[in-house]
Amino acid sequence: MSRPSFFLSSLVSEQNPTLRRLAALVARHPPKRYALTERRRHAEIILFVESGYIGLESIRKVRAVWHETGADIYIFSESDWPFAFIPGLYCSLTRALPWARSWAFLLDDEEPSEGESRDHPYLFSFIGRLSTHPLREKIRRLDGVDRPCLDVSEGPKRFKDWDYKRTASRVLSESRFVLCPRGIGSSTIRVFETMRAGRVPVIISDAWIEPPVGDWSSFSLRVPERDVEHIPEICARHLHLATSMGELARRTFAQFFSPATFLDSALDVIRLVAPHPTLRFSTVAQAFSAREIKTIAHHLRRTIFPDHSRSAA
Repeated sequence: MSRPSFFLSSLVSEQNPTLRRLAALVARHPPKRYALTERRRHAEIILFVESGYIGLESIRKVRAVWHETGADIYIFSESDWPFAFIPGLYCSLTRALPWARSWAFLLDDEEPSEGESRDHPYLFSFIGRLSTHPLREKIRRLDGVDRPCLDVSEGPKRFKDWDYKRTASRVLSESRFVLCPRGIGSSTIRVFETMRAGRVPVIISDAWIEPPVGDWSSFSLRVPERDVEHIPEICARHLHLATSMGELARRTFAQFFSPATFLDSALDVIRLVAPHPTLRFSTVAQAFSAREIKTIAHHLRRTIFPDHSRSAA
């Protein structure tokens, strides 16, 4: 039985980082259930792979590709502000739509260097940038000896031989729970780094929708943004389950989101989402949000007052 063929592309730039990383991953880990083709017209599936915002100006491009190829067209988007009018997978999806699903960020092949640490001095931890969302400033208030919660700029004062990547990986591996607050987007790559390390992600994002695979309530904790101050008690209450939850998180990551399984799993889920033969007004309207209104206003301002836009830049 032949495998469905797919072609990787972008609506914005063939050099965007997400597309380049996914193409490299396919070269290292060829999918088992799908076949990559280098010719767009031969593809049964065209997957647009994007790292940034995709707006209304892309509708014409999507239609042109569909008319040219007749292929099923989908998207995988790591954008912090997804305008989810194209069927597919969005890492920071905030609205349930019939043609869109939430998915994981793409991680590289590198395993956490301290991922197998058996010493767990920290109940929970967070090392990241606090400036990306006001919610993260509340995380700082939880900081303590057994629960380091700090901005990356404070790392050198807190840890000897500070190196962000190495130190953050070590602290993560030595924590029972890892705080995963939303950042600029509703999701954070930290959720999936935590799963890979076999620790329990504590997800703090009211807007984020979980991917439709795995039993999230069995390997993660979901804390409402208003309840950040209660995280110490919540983690302490689940401490006896931390090991089993972490093991399930690791297995779930390996099954669906690891570099070796990522594209097979993503395309399996994508194909359950019915593609539309052309972008209907109702589809675009349902995905529309305040972000798109701001984008349209910005484009109109640049069109009507081009000289002012150049001087402001």
